[in-house]
Amino acid sequence: MSEQTKGRIEIVVDDEGDDGTLIWATVAKGSFSGSARTYTQLERLASFASALNGFPANVEARCTYAAGWPEDDYVELALFCLDHAGHAAVSVTITDSPRLKVTVGFAVEAASLDEFRVQLAELCQTGHGKAILLGTLG
Repeated sequence: MSEQTKGRIEIVVDDEGDDGTLIWATVAKGSFSGSARTYTQLERLASFASALNGFPANVEARCTYAAGWPEDDYVELALFCLDHAGHAAVSVTITDSPRLKVTVGFAVEAASLDEFRVQLAELCQTGHGKAILLGTLG
């Protein structure tokens, strides 16, 4: 199966300016996909990456990152624990304009989530790059 069928999130840090850091977020699963550009502060993205270390610690665990404006250019990643075995999933909402919005969700493996965390931390340190989170087939 392709990465898009399993689910995929890509966060690209593009440019740092007066309004913050420009990020490009893309999410795809099956035939559903969306992307948006918005501004964020790298410190917030770095805090999110740090919170993903060892996620999920318990069945009530939740970790959310949001950037932009919900009615316009907006990105939200919400990670949560699926079960008592510690399986995790993500729900992603991308809004590119008041009329264009997509929300998709998929399960993620611990190794993929940890690699995503490392990539996020690296791009926050360097101010550029990309981080990719791949979903599972389940």
